[in-house]
Amino acid sequence: KKIEAEADKEKMLSESDKKLALKEFERKQDVAEADKKISLSNSKLEKEKLIRNSIIGGSASLAFIGFLGFVNFRNKRKREKAELSQQISETEMKALRSQMNPHFIFNALQSIHTFLLSKKPEEAGEYLLKFSKLMRLILENSLHAEVPLNKDIEALELYMKLESLRLHYPFSYQLDIDKEIQTENITIPPLILQPFIENAIWHGLQYKPSPGLIDIKIKKQDDYIICRVQDNGMGRAFVKQNQAESSENKKSLGLQITNERLAVINKINKINNTNASFELTDLFDSDNKPSGTLVTLKLPCNGND
Repeated sequence: KKIEAEADKEKMLSESDKKLALKEFERKQDVAEADKKISLSNSKLEKEKLIRNSIIGGSASLAFIGFLGFVNFRNKRKREKAELSQQISETEMKALRSQMNPHFIFNALQSIHTFLLSKKPEEAGEYLLKFSKLMRLILENSLHAEVPLNKDIEALELYMKLESLRLHYPFSYQLDIDKEIQTENITIPPLILQPFIENAIWHGLQYKPSPGLIDIKIKKQDDYIICRVQDNGMGRAFVKQNQAESSENKKSLGLQITNERLAVINKINKINNTNASFELTDLFDSDNKPSGTLVTLKLPCNGND
């Protein structure tokens, strides 16, 4: 019995140790599991922190790059605007010098002198009045990039009247403006048509052995103002054969300046996707002989109509 009691006691102690060992094992497992969860949690936090820092850093980098891009874009626009302003000033100054060229002024003064020598003071006074008014209009209009169409037409009519009086066979002109166009509201570059009219007179009508005609038509078409200047002169082929080289160079210069002005206009209107241009067409009669020149000028329609 004693031996059995001791055996039972040992058995009880062994069961107790097993329970204690099991509890210790379970405790260690719980601790390990907790440590694992803590480790995973810390790893997740580190990963989230890394992602968050990467996002913040990337956003900051993108914002900085965007800021640099904006600064560069703004500086580029400023440079383009400054360059465009300079081009506008240069082309308008060239146009002004072309319109007030010494040749035209000298001829105008010579005409006044001729009237006075011919004892025609009234004609001289009328010519001088038109000449001074034209000079004033040219100077006033040159201060603006665009002027009302009616103001520009007034200057062109004065110019044609003065030039007609000086030719051996004075020419006439007719002006047809679309009734839908309100000339006081539509604006165009000042004297943009003048070089074409000058060419029609000096490189066509002055060679004609009879009075000539300049026909000017202005109409609105979609988003453009279409100006047509037609003369019944001798034609460009005849003029090229009989014209002095200096006169031909002057003609080319006038068209070159007009091309430069239109190029600047196109830069200004690039956003509106409009295109200013002109086209020269040689005219022929029924016998296929030169009968003049037609110029078609297309300008963006500016102003309220």
